[in-house]
Amino acid sequence: MRSRLYGLVNERNALPVGVGAALLAALGDALTAAEIAFTLIYLLPIALVTWFRGRKYGLAMVVFCVASSAFTGLFIDPRRVTLLALFWNLVGEALIFLLFSYTMASLRLRIDNEMNLRLSALEELRHAERLNTIGKLASGVAHELGTPLNVIAGRAELIYTGRIDLAGAKGSASIIGEQADRMSRIIRGLLDFGHRSGTETHPENLLQLAEETIELLRVLAKKAGVEIVVSGRDIKSQVNRSEIQQVLSNLLTNAIQAMPTGGRIEVSVDEEQAVLRETGDKGQRCYARITVRDEGPGILPQILPKIFDPFFTTRSVGEGTGLGLSIAYGIVRDHGGSLRVQSALGEGTTFHVFLPR
Repeated sequence: MRSRLYGLVNERNALPVGVGAALLAALGDALTAAEIAFTLIYLLPIALVTWFRGRKYGLAMVVFCVASSAFTGLFIDPRRVTLLALFWNLVGEALIFLLFSYTMASLRLRIDNEMNLRLSALEELRHAERLNTIGKLASGVAHELGTPLNVIAGRAELIYTGRIDLAGAKGSASIIGEQADRMSRIIRGLLDFGHRSGTETHPENLLQLAEETIELLRVLAKKAGVEIVVSGRDIKSQVNRSEIQQVLSNLLTNAIQAMPTGGRIEVSVDEEQAVLRETGDKGQRCYARITVRDEGPGILPQILPKIFDPFFTTRSVGEGTGLGLSIAYGIVRDHGGSLRVQSALGEGTTFHVFLPR
């Protein structure tokens, strides 16, 4: 979330705000004898313009401030000063302004570089966690492909040996095509899930997205004796498809692992009027809500506040990185939403994913 400063001054209005502040400084310099004080005040518009618009505009503001100070000294200031004194005063101001502008530009560049490195590292972590999930899905997908492959092989053998007539061969060819399409959808879904999608967002049907994610995890859930049911309405939100799939797959995988003896997971998509303080809401807004509810043992009250902390895990060494929920929380927050959890011992756990409509 941007700081309050960005709410007052930003890239669009930094230049006019800086010019206005410089003119006020020049007026104050002309009406008072506090020359040193107003020399320091000139630093404010230089700082604003350099920070928000870059080094070139900052240099232009330095020239403008020196020109304002020179105009004040020559034509407006009632004090008697010699031209030589005025000249050295302007040279000193110019050097101070240039040094300050250069420092601000260098600081902004360093912060931008560090922010880019941080975002790059975060993307690498997200991708690594996505690949970790793909590894868990691999065996299930292989099993899922086995059935259509057997059907294709059997039908192809019938056609090759000539044990069926022309009508039967056409029917078998049609079945082969259907099974090939089914395999293609499974493989495409897995590839899309593991694909680096960048930060682009598009309007997505959240119910359809949830159904596709559940389909990828269907075999994994079946092996654990877990039934996943989905319900809700077609609700759209501006999201990054693969990232929201990553959030849902993490929540569903955790729910499956929380029920080693089997159970039921309910996934629903609906709307809710909510106030998300973490996104800066001052009143209720309408959010799309994806709910994932399991019938597991629940989460201990002393652990619940820590589950979104990076590297926090209750699993044994080698069974988890402790990054899944932390990354999911960051993804949802970056979308302008919130990830919330409710849990009670013996009553299961419920996660709510709130996303802007």
